Amino acid sequence: MFVKQLKAGEPLTITDPNMTRFMMSIDDAVDLVLYAYRHSRPGDIFVQKSPAATIGTLAQAILKVFRAQNDIRVIGTRHGEKLYETLLTREERVRAEDMGGYFRVLPTRGTSTTVPTSRKENRGSRRSRTTTRTTRIGLTWKAWPPCF
Repeated sequence: MFVKQLKAGEPLTITDPNMTRFMMSIDDAVDLVLYAYRHSRPGDIFVQKSPAATIGTLAQAILKVFRAQNDIRVIGTRHGEKLYETLLTREERVRAEDMGGYFRVLPTRGTSTTVPTSRKENRGSRRSRTTTRTTRIGLTWKAWPPCF
């Protein structure tokens, strides 16, 4: 959105300059998926420890990178929009395991499911004989693609 506004010569519109968001590049997102695939167990949620930036700082950085002189216009927050993001909720922090660059959030009791991990374990099943492994990954950037 910022790049589109820059190219059109329009002011960059931001909701609140103090609003914080976590940043993740496409490469970081791919690394998170691969890491989660290698280290996950059924029901795990993986969250990358990501740097946060304010929207005001991000807008200023984009103007600097593109050497642009566009104005920045504050339009106000939308209904239900958070001013500050968190990587993990309080409940998730209690169940989180620090794995270096990532948090593994363990499932709550009673929600874990057993998934066959080999064809041998799956032989007695009436379901497909293929092995399925599902991993839910906590991506904190909420469809926030890199702008440049």
